[in-house]
Amino acid sequence: MISNHRTLLIAFFTVAAFIPVVVLAQGNHCVAQKSPMKMAVAAGQPVYVSKCQTCHQADGSGLPDKTPSLIKSKQITGDKRPLIELLISGHLQQPAVQGKKYSQTMPAYPEMSDDEIANVLTYIRRSFGNKGSLIKPSEVKSMRGVVK
Repeated sequence: MISNHRTLLIAFFTVAAFIPVVVLAQGNHCVAQKSPMKMAVAAGQPVYVSKCQTCHQADGSGLPDKTPSLIKSKQITGDKRPLIELLISGHLQQPAVQGKKYSQTMPAYPEMSDDEIANVLTYIRRSFGNKGSLIKPSEVKSMRGVVK
């Protein structure tokens, strides 16, 4: 009788000790997979720092009277096409955003890859209080043929 209890207790504790290992291993697998949105935002952040931050600032607030704010902007979260066009061809005239004119023009970045443009725009559309959707490299590629 004691032998049966001992065997049962050993079996119980062996299984109980093994269950957390299985659960943790499964949990790590799920955590390791990132969504396309999260991957694009992560890839776009360093592009923003190197290409956009000087004018639009680390917090997206822009420079008063020089460059527009990116914070909670309907122009950022709205139609994707004008944003893609803006990065490819720039804006040579003084831009007006929500009725306000800014003195600094937007440079063109035609040398940026489709991935870089898609990622940095997705980063901007998902940062600074914005809730915009993902921009795909294929959307940028299709715009390159339209934008001169």
